[in-house]
Amino acid sequence: MYRQFARFYSTSINTRSATKVLPKSCDVVVVGGGVIGLSTVYHLSELGYNNVILVERDEITSGTTWHSNGLVWRLRPSETDIKLLTQTHHLVSKKLLTHPGVETTGFINNGGLFLAHSDQRMQEYQRLHGIAKYYGIESYLLDKRQTIDLLSPLIDEKNSDLAGGLYSPNDGYVDPYMYCSALTKAANINIFTKCPVIGINTTESQGISVRQSKVNAITVDYNNSLHEIKTNVIVNCSGVWAPVVAKLAGIPSIPQETMEHSYVITQPIDGVKPDRTPNIRDHDLSIALRVSGQSFCIGGYEPDPVLISHRNDKLDPFTLFDLNWDKFGINLENSAKLMPVIGSTGIKATTCGPESFTPDHRPLLGEDLNVRGFFHCSAFNSFGISLSGGIGQQMAKWIVTGAPDIDLTAYDIKRFNKHLVSNKVWSNERCVEAYARNYGIIYPFDEPFTARTETYTDSLHEILLSNGCVYRERHGIHCPDWFDLERHSPLTYEQYMDLDNTYDWPEECRQWKAIKYECKACHEEAVLFNLTSKAKFSLIGVNAMKVINKLVPNDVQSVPNNHTFVTYLLNKRGGIMAEMIVNKIDDNSYYITAADMPSNQVYAAFCNVIIVDSVKDTEFIDMSQEMAILSLNGPKSTEVLQQCFNISLNDFNDRTHREIMFDDIIIRLVRFSQVSHTGWELHVKNNSDLIKIYTRLTTNKIVVNGGYRAYESLKNENQWLSGCLDLRSDDFLSDAGLQTCINERKQQLKHFIGSDLNRDVDETKRFVWIKPLNNKVMVCGLEPIWFKSRPIGFVRRNFYSHKNQQMLAFGIIYDKHIKDINGLPLEVDIEIFGQMNRAIIEQVFCKQ
Repeated sequence: MYRQFARFYSTSINTRSATKVLPKSCDVVVVGGGVIGLSTVYHLSELGYNNVILVERDEITSGTTWHSNGLVWRLRPSETDIKLLTQTHHLVSKKLLTHPGVETTGFINNGGLFLAHSDQRMQEYQRLHGIAKYYGIESYLLDKRQTIDLLSPLIDEKNSDLAGGLYSPNDGYVDPYMYCSALTKAANINIFTKCPVIGINTTESQGISVRQSKVNAITVDYNNSLHEIKTNVIVNCSGVWAPVVAKLAGIPSIPQETMEHSYVITQPIDGVKPDRTPNIRDHDLSIALRVSGQSFCIGGYEPDPVLISHRNDKLDPFTLFDLNWDKFGINLENSAKLMPVIGSTGIKATTCGPESFTPDHRPLLGEDLNVRGFFHCSAFNSFGISLSGGIGQQMAKWIVTGAPDIDLTAYDIKRFNKHLVSNKVWSNERCVEAYARNYGIIYPFDEPFTARTETYTDSLHEILLSNGCVYRERHGIHCPDWFDLERHSPLTYEQYMDLDNTYDWPEECRQWKAIKYECKACHEEAVLFNLTSKAKFSLIGVNAMKVINKLVPNDVQSVPNNHTFVTYLLNKRGGIMAEMIVNKIDDNSYYITAADMPSNQVYAAFCNVIIVDSVKDTEFIDMSQEMAILSLNGPKSTEVLQQCFNISLNDFNDRTHREIMFDDIIIRLVRFSQVSHTGWELHVKNNSDLIKIYTRLTTNKIVVNGGYRAYESLKNENQWLSGCLDLRSDDFLSDAGLQTCINERKQQLKHFIGSDLNRDVDETKRFVWIKPLNNKVMVCGLEPIWFKSRPIGFVRRNFYSHKNQQMLAFGIIYDKHIKDINGLPLEVDIEIFGQMNRAIIEQVFCKQ
């Protein structure tokens, strides 16, 4: 009966598609008539992009939108999430209501309440409460008494273990049907229902070593006949069916899995007040309660969800399943722990439907790595309603201007290692883990536990393990994190990870001592880092300079042969996509390294230029798995190299490179360091050559093994901010004092991608170094920066300087908040866990 009601309910949205004729061509085709697809076409129309259609195989809201619980929250421990969620809140509470014919969006403003059962959870809420002040989101940190009073009479004070809560009075929930109806009325876009996609036509372009396809047309079945529509852009908003649609475009697999996700609606409960009782997220109990009249709609994240990806192509648009009470029961048990009255209240309705999830619990967005014009916009991890307004806005800007105007790197489908996306063991295990840990506390060094044997290791993996290496994973690759000084009494992987489950890092802890030891070696003698996880590429051919010159702001032609330079890959708005270290061999040959996370961005950018510009006789080769990097740093690093390889390095200038031979092994030796005044990189084959070179270097007893934790601390200490990790796609080079990387003539002539800087004046900002006067305070990130009793920015990232023996950080301050003073203030206050801490700041001028 509930399924029949939903079908009737959703089909009552009038799209008037029966009177419309499908166009023969259009600029954009959006596939999927749920809230994400509708938000995307609405925002495209807002940008004046009207030659757009939306096709839906059944009815508007069918799929997963119709059975969503509709929660609208704004506070998350992420700059990007807060911006996206705030846009949704603005859309449903204000903006849509300004359109003619839109009388309601179905938004109910009953407030939102996060509950905590531990001091650590309250610390997390203190961080959220702090960043909320910067973004102007009204919120209140409540103690136990205040929390219970807000929920009175639903909580039994005597038996409650609540520690407190975080209350956001302007949050609420939205009716999915009414919201979609409002979007449909407001969007000046043709919408075609009962119009399934049958095929996607692409053409293949191929260079010497790169291959890409490009969207040309889409074929649909409408009114019992096939129609081909010419288009160069398709946006895949088809939810759990996104993998099926992607295959039509020749994309064999995307990292998305389908699971059963459920909620139940209780019988009416005395004390539940529709307009006053807030919606509840109890992260410690992994449950969510939404007000539904005088009842609660109860859902949660079970530790062992049911995977049903293998049934995707057999699911109809209104599929529901019988509720698995054995699995869902834990959510009811936890709800009854919170509110005993729930344990004695009946259930009047259940909903168990398909939802799509990803290995890191973030959506899949952006243009496909191998199919130009095919944009992914799916897998919202049961968070689609909350993100819909912000995502639709950013997808529209991405399509129209070539880039979103906020940082979506963590959402871009290219964030995943391209060698893992078709690995179903990895995808299944990670999706289940991400689902089960969704409400866990997010600590600065959080790591996944599952599918680690499916990810990639280099030739040194076992040797470094025997030397006490504690590995972390980035981009599907094992990276040395730190080396345990107590390796003769090792811990399990889970125990090592548990050491980092804290917002505090006492100096006596195991990893602290190890990282301090590694940093000390870099300052005083020599430390060896394994940087093999970095991406490595070779650009070779008669038009190689033409390709790289179009992609970077530097004047590549003026760089001498056998020199090394730092540059940046920019998006079309001028935002920083990746930092690249380029070793120029000659005008026709370049060896390029980049951080692991943006490696697919780099690969896609070079391939696009080669294919789109029809560049001949030039190869771009991904050598990431073939090559390895060892980085030797410290005042004695040159002495170590000379002794190990019996060579003189007196004539080896900084930022130059050459090939040397040792025991028939070719080594590209680069005099370059991000962490020390003296340092070297050794690039060798990732095989027995790597083992031999590592063994040779470490026979010198002054050489200490170092991990990425020390490397990043030393790098920031050296005033080096890295692209992607520190500098993001909504940051410009000028924000971090990197204008010297831009050749003025190239910019004036618009000779590189990103030369036409494009952002609102209110987004102009400056990076600042932050040094708290109290050297014992612990900065974690997202703390607001205060000046004259007003927030002017926030901390982007923290790092501990073992040289200075204190926590330092860098943050961003927006110019719009300091117009009334001449330049930057010398001192500010940093709000850390609710307490104001005085700090000295200075503007960042990066030294790379």
